[in-house]
Amino acid sequence: MIGGAVSLTFSINKTENLKLKTLFEQPSTVFLVVFSVVLELLAASTRSIGTDAIGLSALIFAVVYFSASFLIAFYNSTGRFNRYLSIAMFFGVAIELIAGIQADITESRFNTPYYVSFMLVGIILGKVAGLKSAKRIRSLEV
Repeated sequence: MIGGAVSLTFSINKTENLKLKTLFEQPSTVFLVVFSVVLELLAASTRSIGTDAIGLSALIFAVVYFSASFLIAFYNSTGRFNRYLSIAMFFGVAIELIAGIQADITESRFNTPYYVSFMLVGIILGKVAGLKSAKRIRSLEV
């Protein structure tokens, strides 16, 4: 986690004014890749929360991706947010599919479709919520 934070800091062009807006407004590709790895680690750690219901566990997992998608869409609502969102979410979706299917086969269970579908819904809802929130904020500033 410390290495991820250091990598995030050094992949930012303007470190003197470190805010969420600085991080997510026109982020570099390096930042998005490192952010993606940290995001996947954070999301994977939510699985350790002991819930007996797979739906609730997948929902908690998806909230992490919702939040990240919201931040990217909110701070890039007028720019190239689809490109940024794709770069940031690709690693998580790929790892979840690969590792999830492997774990399902090893443990004779069928959880990957829940996590991946909830993740994708979280990403889409985060994008929509971020864009709508940014639009509402811009309309209040005028």
